[in-house]
Amino acid sequence: MFNKKQKIVTKTLMLGLALLTSSSVFADHSNSAFPGVIEPCEQLWLVNDPNNEFKDPNNGGECIDIPVSFKKAKIVFNLDNLVFNPDGSPTGLRHMFMFGSMVKHRIALGQIDPENVAIVGVIHGDALRAKWAFKNIPEGNNPVTPWIEKILQLRKDGINIQIEACGAALKGMQLNGAKLANGEPIDERAIYASENGRIYLNQGAIGRIMQLQQNGFSYFQED
Repeated sequence: MFNKKQKIVTKTLMLGLALLTSSSVFADHSNSAFPGVIEPCEQLWLVNDPNNEFKDPNNGGECIDIPVSFKKAKIVFNLDNLVFNPDGSPTGLRHMFMFGSMVKHRIALGQIDPENVAIVGVIHGDALRAKWAFKNIPEGNNPVTPWIEKILQLRKDGINIQIEACGAALKGMQLNGAKLANGEPIDERAIYASENGRIYLNQGAIGRIMQLQQNGFSYFQED
């Protein structure tokens, strides 16, 4: 009886050892501690460089260790801080545009259904006090304007993306008595608009962000 049990244990150990040493078990070369890591790396398209040749065209660009895939793109960008890149571009709006462009590329490749895309940027707080959302501010005094236009262009191109401003904050700022850089008066109807689209007013930024999160939106904010 003992010998029979010993044989069963021995066979089990041998089978386990065979599985561990079999190359077919690890054929995908994935890292089990961090799902998604591939070895060897592959040259895949990048968020800011679909051709993956931005860094070094001669050497084929970047070799990616972790591919990124998702079936839904629902995200809210909390745009309440005055965070700028060294080149003067607004970090939050720039990242919002880059993400929207990446999603547009995935749609074109058939990797995501347009109906599963919803990208929202909510402007409030210090960013709104700096008049990010107002039209008629000369472009030289407002580096945000071109990025708003790029985002609105994505919406015009069919991407479900939009920018919103906090209606409660605008009311609290008493903008009826304020002036634009060119001297024209500001009111709540002066929210940025162009041929590509416009910025919407929501009832309140904090409640709106909470509403979106409760409806499955991921949250993103620049520090």
